[in-house]
Amino acid sequence: LQAAVLSVNYRGSIGFGHDSIESLPGKIGANDVADIMTALAAVERSCNLPDDANNSQQLPSLDMRRVCVVGGSHGGFLAAHLVGQYPDVFKAACMRNPVTNIPAMVTCADIPDWCFVEACGIDAYDFSSSQVPSVEQLVAMQQCSPVRYIDRVMAPTLICLGAKDRRVPYSQGLEYFQLLKSRSV
Repeated sequence: LQAAVLSVNYRGSIGFGHDSIESLPGKIGANDVADIMTALAAVERSCNLPDDANNSQQLPSLDMRRVCVVGGSHGGFLAAHLVGQYPDVFKAACMRNPVTNIPAMVTCADIPDWCFVEACGIDAYDFSSSQVPSVEQLVAMQQCSPVRYIDRVMAPTLICLGAKDRRVPYSQGLEYFQLLKSRSV
């Protein structure tokens, strides 16, 4: 069994400093997904370079017909986005406690502030108060939720859930599973 692993330090990750982290709020499901697809395309190009003994960038052959995605929590969010936005690229997925439907999560998670900041681009986290999302905020949350693309998903998907996850309610994964099952995915 041959396999290759691509681990992307997408925008919003801590690897590129504070500016990178601040570039993601209001753009989740877009910028982070674009970074992964850019990295995947770069790997594909590197694998398809002509044979050249002087080419230090040459990577082993990669079968782009067998690409899968794996991720947990925000990585699960990205996995769900990728199989929905790029159904012809990703042939299988494995998600652990994925965020899949932000409007459904905002009122039952212990991190509603994450939903407002990351999906709506609100400037600061507020751990001391709670708010009911406006219609406009719910629409923004829906627009960046992977469930938005559920009708496009074709990849067999393994969803691993933990009832004790303190950030992502397991109902997120259950709902996504039911939606996939209803579509015979």
